Amino acid sequence: MRLIIHLSIKHLFVRKTKTFLIGSIILFGTLFMVLGDALVESMISSMSNSIVSSITGNIQIYSSQTDEKLSVVGNMDSNFPELPSIKDCRAMGELLKKKIANIKAVVPQGINFALVNPGNILDVKLRELREKVKKGEARNLPEIEGLKGHITTIIRDISSNYENRIGQAMQVDNDEQTTDRQSMARALAPNFWQTFDEHPYDNLEFMENRLAPLISDDTMLYFFYIGTPPDEFEQNFPLFQIVKGERIPKGKQGLLLNESFYESQVKHRIARRLDEIKKLIEKENLNIRDSKKIKDLITQNREQILEIKNQMGPLDVKRLSEALVKEEIVKIETVKGAAANNSTGPVDSIDNLLSAFFDMNDDNFLQRYNFFYREIAPKIILYRIKIGEFLPLTSLGRSGSTTSVKLKVYGTFKLKNFENSPLIGNYSLMDLVSFRELLGEMGKEKRADMESLTREIDQSISSATSIDDLFSKKAKVVTKVNVNKVTPVAKTTATPPERLQLEEKESCLNAAIILKDQSESAMKKVLQEINQLSKSLDLKIQAVNWQEAAGLLGQLFFVFKLFLYIFIAIISVVAIFIIMNLQVMAAMERTKEIGVMRAIGAPGPFVVKLMLVESIITTNFFGVVGALIGMFLVYIFGRIGIPANGDIMTFLFSGPYLYPTTTWFSLLKIMIILNIVGLLAAIYPALFAAKITPLRAMSHEI
Repeated sequence: MRLIIHLSIKHLFVRKTKTFLIGSIILFGTLFMVLGDALVESMISSMSNSIVSSITGNIQIYSSQTDEKLSVVGNMDSNFPELPSIKDCRAMGELLKKKIANIKAVVPQGINFALVNPGNILDVKLRELREKVKKGEARNLPEIEGLKGHITTIIRDISSNYENRIGQAMQVDNDEQTTDRQSMARALAPNFWQTFDEHPYDNLEFMENRLAPLISDDTMLYFFYIGTPPDEFEQNFPLFQIVKGERIPKGKQGLLLNESFYESQVKHRIARRLDEIKKLIEKENLNIRDSKKIKDLITQNREQILEIKNQMGPLDVKRLSEALVKEEIVKIETVKGAAANNSTGPVDSIDNLLSAFFDMNDDNFLQRYNFFYREIAPKIILYRIKIGEFLPLTSLGRSGSTTSVKLKVYGTFKLKNFENSPLIGNYSLMDLVSFRELLGEMGKEKRADMESLTREIDQSISSATSIDDLFSKKAKVVTKVNVNKVTPVAKTTATPPERLQLEEKESCLNAAIILKDQSESAMKKVLQEINQLSKSLDLKIQAVNWQEAAGLLGQLFFVFKLFLYIFIAIISVVAIFIIMNLQVMAAMERTKEIGVMRAIGAPGPFVVKLMLVESIITTNFFGVVGALIGMFLVYIFGRIGIPANGDIMTFLFSGPYLYPTTTWFSLLKIMIILNIVGLLAAIYPALFAAKITPLRAMSHEI
């Protein structure tokens, strides 16, 4: 073997050109594999840490009494599996922590969706007027008169745009059109506000039911939410951050809206489009002149200036008009040209001024963007849902019927690294009690209240001697239920201590388990222990790892791995064929040398070994050089970071930058692959060289 190694090294130095060509292929192949492996593995590691630290935990548990698979972040169709409830998450969590030492925390969870209708501008102004009526302030005050004038202006704009709305509608009944026109005519009649105070609530109800629905606006909001104890969620998921407002106080029911949802859905849509234009210009280096997408956004804003005008009172309209002209944001000469073709009103009317204002270009966009937020935004309803207000939510309950609950919006939050994720980045947060109410389940207090009420009714029935007694005026009327007097129902069957803890019915759909040791091997061990414990104690739960629980996101990891393996396979196959051809050519050039070796007694296997050893030496030498260069580049990129270009890359990188790293295990894996490639590429040339005989060598020389 020493002789073979000596001859191999000598030959590699003699034929430097061929050695360098083969070595260069191996070097660059190794370099690309190291970089590709580091990029994919770092991306997977970054995303997995973000998912585990934001929503799934290391492990998820859910009921085993279902054939559906848990998907915490939903599927491609945005639907979630209908899971049976875990009977008591609190007791279940304590039991698991007691039995399995590696469990740090068990956080109850559940995911559902809700609808909310915050109303349009007319709804808002009518609510303001209703509050004034309740307080007895709705007579002859300047502020009230201004509010009534604002409502009249909105109704007048509804009337003037009604025909356009009818033209754009797919199908509108003629009788309905007649009713709509009569309603608008009634509200715009000279004596409407003169007689308003005679029956204010009837008139308010008329406008709310007949006129407010005529505003074409996307008032209905649809969003997903996580039901969980907010303090435990924040404590165990470090990527949770409050952005606006405050946390839900411990023991209180409430809602935290996702900041991304708040900005992209709740915010005034003209402001949203301006934000998007600014983002496209600054982050994607687009310009208004060449971008059709930006031009379309500007056109949509110009077509919807009525939404700005209707939200401002007469005094705000006057001040805005003065500011637009005084600061020369809009030049009157420009307005005159546009008004000549598109408007019949005064040149300096707010309609013409706003139309000219939103006709933006690359030169004036930033100035007008800043002016919008400085002068216009404070005068309009920038967010349809305000922090601190109570919001009526409607959701689909267990029975298939809708359930509703009114919750205070305490603030907004974000899950760091997933701000722009279409999957995780739109989840809002709700306390677990409200979640169960929207799901149609009865909480502990309501059950106790109902049980107490039922007992008192039963007592009333049992004490009555006749039907007349039961319904007479002397019959006992249940007016108050004292929850503290409720006697617990005695248990009649003996069960193991672990089972007794599960009788309390404070349920959840699933729960995130946070581990102390979060290594892959430790997680697999805990998974086995939970599933075994569930079988032995009949807990009726099952455990899955975070990747399986992540649903669609978890599948991305498989896709990334698949791309990596395909990439390595392509490089390997290409390298095998190129190296094989080069070595066959090298063997043909060495026909005389091989013939001499065969003539002095070297057997065929000796030649095969010689060729294979040469390939192994070349592969390992240039492979190590390529790996070292790759490690150095990974180290550099790991220090400075690879910037994410766009929302998709930000999502994949789990942040604005990816900081790739590599491990010795990855390098060992790559070197093993390289040696396999080198041997496969050398087998055919080695067998070809072994068939060279002295006679063939002499013939070749001739």
